[in-house]
Amino acid sequence: MFRRASGALVLAGLVWAAPVRAEDHGSTPPTVSVVGVASEEARPDIAIVNLSVIDDRPNANDAASENARISTAVIDGLKGSGIDAKDLATVGLSLAPIMIDQRDPKTNQIVKSVPNGFHASNVIRVRVREIDRTGAFISAAVQNGALYQGLMFDLSDREAREDALRVKAAVNAMHRATLYAEGASLKLGALKSLAADEGAFQPIGASFKTLSVASGPAPLAIEPGLITLHQSVNATWEMKGP
Repeated sequence: MFRRASGALVLAGLVWAAPVRAEDHGSTPPTVSVVGVASEEARPDIAIVNLSVIDDRPNANDAASENARISTAVIDGLKGSGIDAKDLATVGLSLAPIMIDQRDPKTNQIVKSVPNGFHASNVIRVRVREIDRTGAFISAAVQNGALYQGLMFDLSDREAREDALRVKAAVNAMHRATLYAEGASLKLGALKSLAADEGAFQPIGASFKTLSVASGPAPLAIEPGLITLHQSVNATWEMKGP
């Protein structure tokens, strides 16, 4: 299902204070700071597809009505193919006038902008849990009038996997700090700080693409590849004599 990725580079530093004596209770003990890491690669089991329905008409009512008709056909088709209603969401909806510029024939300067019809748009996000059927769902939606806008991949158990990696990252930090302490002929003391190094949430393993798809009966060939999960922590320990 997955394999562990190679370890990341470690940043660690030893910070020394004045020598510690038994009678000197005010001295600051030396510390060691490290970055603990953990990562793994996993094959995604969810696809997230973005579709749009776009329609331009002379008046607002016609644009809205036609867009609603096509959107309903796309959504009903997806439901009929096995997509659950909870996995369908409208994430963008707009109805706006199409403006054109009128120019002065002598100076070619814009005099004013006037409406020239209306533009209706509906963006539908589809969560596909049968990932092997993603290409077939996209092709069917396009045949029903949708435009294919992009594809993302995710893991249904992402949070559980990342929780396990968080524990491993903390263990890795302690292991590395212990090695540095031993190298300095010292031992680890109290943990001073432990901070998660949380990066931006990355729900996708493949880059987001905007593509046009010609309608046709054949499903698109899609390979989800692997998603890399990574967690890291910054940790600092006091060090003490052996």
